Amino acid sequence: MTRKLRTSIIVVLLICMSVIVYMIQFWIFRRPGDTGFYFLEDLAFVPISVLLVTLGVNTVMIRRDRKAMLEKVSIVVNEFYAEAGTELIAGLCGYLVNLDDLAGHLQMSGRWQDTDFNAAKKFLGGNPIEVDIDGNDLNILQNLLENKKDQLLRLFENANLMEHDAFTDMLWAVYHVYDELRSRDAFDNLPEADRKHLNTDIQRAVRLLLIEWIDSMRALKVRYPYLYSLAVRKCPFGKGIITVES
Repeated sequence: MTRKLRTSIIVVLLICMSVIVYMIQFWIFRRPGDTGFYFLEDLAFVPISVLLVTLGVNTVMIRRDRKAMLEKVSIVVNEFYAEAGTELIAGLCGYLVNLDDLAGHLQMSGRWQDTDFNAAKKFLGGNPIEVDIDGNDLNILQNLLENKKDQLLRLFENANLMEHDAFTDMLWAVYHVYDELRSRDAFDNLPEADRKHLNTDIQRAVRLLLIEWIDSMRALKVRYPYLYSLAVRKCPFGKGIITVES
């Protein structure tokens, strides 16, 4: 029996039950005027009932669907950092001039709370990330991004990530660095304008990668504290205290 047929049978049965109840009422009380009055009164309230039920059910369903979608997005983001993001952070941070200063604020531990995660994001937002590609081998970075390219492209195909604009912006920033590097035949004797442009691109990619990484680690600590413990051990800014408080 198809779903459409089952629905039709249920509708017919409900209508028949309603007719039977009205017939019983008329047969017992013999007051057709009252029956008609209350029928019309109840009928007048049906649209309002439908409206209230529809709004209520839709609100609950939308919240449930959004919660489920955010859960899927969180899993995708965490998987990205486990498979590629942490390695990308480590590779890109090799071009940072003030890496030691950053590391001091981003060395996570199992004891971190919301205030610690917020402080780390505030530090990134209020302090410059200094990048200098001079003296570094950009071929290494290009090879790293080349190896992670397929993972980045697969994430762009994930429809759930459309609700996560910040994460998508981060992916574009990282991919843009790769696009800039592969568009050059060699990295020797780059013009000053090109060096400044690459410094800016790497700076933007690192900042967005770190911000999303902080949010990812915060969500991981709440939902999966033991996975968070593992992620802390792989922290690209040094090993923190990995005891996770329940």
